[in-house]
Amino acid sequence: MAHVDPKRADLVVPYKAIPRSQDDVGITTVSTVVCMAALFLRIKFIAWAAFILAASNMLNSASSPNSSPMSMAFLGLASLISTYLPYFLNTPQSP
Repeated sequence: MAHVDPKRADLVVPYKAIPRSQDDVGITTVSTVVCMAALFLRIKFIAWAAFILAASNMLNSASSPNSSPMSMAFLGLASLISTYLPYFLNTPQSP
């Protein structure tokens, strides 16, 4: 008995990849770098810039469905929280 392919050739729809614009890649990279810098350096100015860039990235991500805008928003929020966290916790001062 011969193997018969059940697919009909007239119903096959070829896949077409949607090209991602290069503008989104640049702002996403800058936003990620600024968020990481704020997490490591804990400088308030950089943390606020990271939060604003992450919010901008999240709001402008409707044109690119491949990115994850919520993860970038949480990263910007985490950088802001990590910067202001020592003010709310009683951490011992080093001599």
